[in-house]
Amino acid sequence: QPNGAPNPSSVRVGFAEQLNLYEVCGLLLGANLAPSEQVGELLECVLKPPLDQLQQLCADSLAGTSATSSAVSPLVMSGTNASAAESEALFASRAELAAHCISVVAVVSKGFSNLSAATALSNGSGLPRAAFVHAMRLALASLQPFGRSADVRAKALMLLHRMVETLSEDLVAFLNPALPQL
Repeated sequence: QPNGAPNPSSVRVGFAEQLNLYEVCGLLLGANLAPSEQVGELLECVLKPPLDQLQQLCADSLAGTSATSSAVSPLVMSGTNASAAESEALFASRAELAAHCISVVAVVSKGFSNLSAATALSNGSGLPRAAFVHAMRLALASLQPFGRSADVRAKALMLLHRMVETLSEDLVAFLNPALPQL
């Protein structure tokens, strides 16, 4: 490597740095530098990896599977009879990752202000709005397997707060099913 620089494949980016990078992406996408259709497609590309990961974490937790995802640190499980401590450690690991995925959506949304249905029809921002609606549904669905995690609940509330500005009155449809877990 030139000048003793680390090998890029060995550099790990922490959660805080990832959130900063995602926030920059959201700010650039929401700056109206590209046509709305292109912004929507790029936004879907940015949100796809964390939302896919969140969906997989939820599916794994609901199915009660062991850590098979590469996103979760492997734990040594003794057959299907894992001890309570191992099960709790697996839950905590998955919940931490789920909370991070929800945070990603919240920080990306900082670049977007009003994407309500009426605004989307008038200015053509339907694709970005649809991406955030989908992300909101997945985030709130994650409360079913991870609702006992204070961090996941806090990040879901943070996302709801962001969606008040982003989705405006359209957010009401999401609230009723989510209230018991929040």
